[in-house]
Amino acid sequence: MRISPQLKAHVIALRTSGTSYGQIAATTGLPRSTVKTICRRTNTVPSRKAAAKCPQCGIDLPDARPGQRFCSPACRQSWWHAHPEALTRTATYTFACATCGTQFSAYGNATRIYCTHRCSSRHGSAPKADNPPPRPWVNRLPVRGLPMTGRNPDHDRLA
Repeated sequence: MRISPQLKAHVIALRTSGTSYGQIAATTGLPRSTVKTICRRTNTVPSRKAAAKCPQCGIDLPDARPGQRFCSPACRQSWWHAHPEALTRTATYTFACATCGTQFSAYGNATRIYCTHRCSSRHGSAPKADNPPPRPWVNRLPVRGLPMTGRNPDHDRLA
């Protein structure tokens, strides 16, 4: 399929004005791949849009990456700190603590169980009611050269 020079010029003019390949294809009736090929072969690039400005300090961002809003991490942090109402936190979960029963909310952790580290350590170290405490002489080795007498009240009967 041969494309007329007028149609090529129209494609190049649209692309230079900033129109996307898909929009040009819909306007001209050409396939998107053909529009892309014409633009690449003629080294046609869209015109630059107006430079974005940093919302914190107002500096122009001429070489901003797609999605870049701020000129530096310091400006980004300052702006978000000054505008907490702009945050959209959708991952906030509400729980009841497994140890103390207090209602608490956690951001970003849907599996949290305890409200604080203290409750977590209390819950993990609570003595079990069905298990008696271990006897102090179990798992102890005798001191070299000394008899076991006195360490285990049953030792004298076993010997």
